[in-house]
Formats: sequence, C-alpha cells, structure tokens
Amino acid sequence: MNHKQKNKIEFFLGGLEEKYKAAKDYFIRIDLRLISGRKEYDGKITPSGDNLILSFAGTKIFDNFKNLSSSLVETAIQYDKVEIEYIERGITTVITADDKNVRLEKKKTKKLFRLSPDLKIKNIISVYIKLKTFYLRSDTRRKTAS
Repeated sequence: MNHKQKNKIEFFLGGLEEKYKAAKDYFIRIDLRLISGRKEYDGKITPSGDNLILSFAGTKIFDNFKNLSSSLVETAIQYDKVEIEYIERGITTVITADDKNVRLEKKKTKKLFRLSPDLKIKNIISVYIKLKTFYLRSDTRRKTAS
C-alpha cells in the first residue's frame, strides 16, 4: 500500500478512537483482515479491563487506543489491502484501504451472544424449545390398550 494512504487511515482511526472514548461500554471488538497478494491474515483486538489486546503475529497489550491506532497504521501500510471492522453494539464500522483509496462503511451489527459462565446450555435449550412450534403427525398417535 502507498504511504500516501497513511494519513487517511490515521484520520479514520482517529474517528474510531473518539467513538471508543465516548462509549467504551458499547465496544465489543475489532476484527482485522490484512491481504498481501493472495494471502489473507486475520487479527483481533479485544478489550480486557482498561487495556486492549491485539492478537496478530503475536499478542500485544495497549493501554490506550492512540498507541493501538499508531501500531495499526504502521502494520497496515505493509500490506496490499486492509479491512478494519470496529464492532460495537448496534453498528459495525468498516474501514477498507488499498492502493487507490480508503473507504468507510457502516452496517448493522449481527447479533453476538456473550455467554456468561452462569448461563448453562440447558437453559438455552429450554428457551429455544419454548419458542419453537412443534407439529405432530396424525399417524404417530399412541396406541391405547383395549
């Protein structure tokens, strides 16, 4: 990717930084997809307390979003194409950068379920069964003793 795109990527990540500062509680994770030629590399950024953990080519811990974004920019310019998905509750913001341009797109977040340890599979199945409608065929009636 051209070094010309570096400023644009920094600009868009600055917007994500402000969004993160304004609503940390809504932040879920950031998914990265870096493409070099025909190879794709995936990464993930997850919150852990007040820190952000980057899992890409090893694990790095950042104490603030500004340090994370500067590291992301330096990593991004080494690849041909980059997709950064900032996933929060309700809206996913996607930054796509390549040699030609940098684009920002917003889309609706798919439902993500976070299972807490006290929530058991048995409870999930019972809720699913209550919501599901079952139909019985007439030829499967029980035979009664006569």
